Amino acid sequence: MKAWILDKQAKINEKPLKLVDEYPTPEPKYGQVRIKVKY
Repeated sequence: MKAWILDKQAKINEKPLKLVDEYPTPEPKYGQVRIKVKY
């Protein structure tokens, strides 16, 4: 799955987010939910 990863804590104009094309699909733990977003 594709994912945006926060590479470092910084202001948005410093571009701290990194797009990753191959990221493992997370499995929710007890009391959590996984939400699928389609755009």
